[in-house]
Parts: sequence; C-alpha cells; structure tokens
Amino acid sequence: YDKGLDFDQLGEVMAQRAKAVITMGATARKILAAVQRHSTGRSPSSTEVKDLSEAISQARKLTESGDVVVLSPACASYGTFKNYEERGQLFVRLVNQYARGSRT
Repeated sequence: YDKGLDFDQLGEVMAQRAKAVITMGATARKILAAVQRHSTGRSPSSTEVKDLSEAISQARKLTESGDVVVLSPACASYGTFKNYEERGQLFVRLVNQYARGSRT
C-alpha cells in the first residue's frame, strides 16, 4: 500500500549495504528508484517481483552460504495479508520450505 512515504533514506542505506534488493507491491518501483538514486560503483542487484513466494525464490537464487535475507516491509500490505503476523508467518514458512529443498 502506498501511503506516499519518502523512501530516500531507506534507498540510501540499501544502496550502501545490501547485496540485493527485491521489491513487490504498490511501492516497488519507488523503492527501487530510491536505491538507484544512491547507488555508486557498487550497486545492489535489484528486481521487482509479484509476490512473497517469488521474492523468496529470487532471494534463494541470489544468496550464498552465510548470506542473510531480511523481510523488511516498508509499507502496509493491505489486501494481500490479514496483518503483519500473517505476512511474517508466510515468510518463515517459505524460507523453511526452500531451506529444506535443494538448490537448482
């Protein structure tokens, strides 16, 4: 859900620290644009996906042993999840599902 927030500070931190940025939802492009505005020589890979399952799938492809994947909702997800707990539970379930599977 787009509440009209400014993602400039978030984009700056992600541009400096993230290996990859995966976005989804109504603000996906605004967040990616904020990351790109602050990217320097070392830019995180970035992609927009349609849902949380695809986000976890992409994260799996982009990570190596020892990397950390963080679910960092910058906005509410009205219409997609009942509440933040449901969103977090799905994230954990999907990560565990992929962790048990083999990398292809």
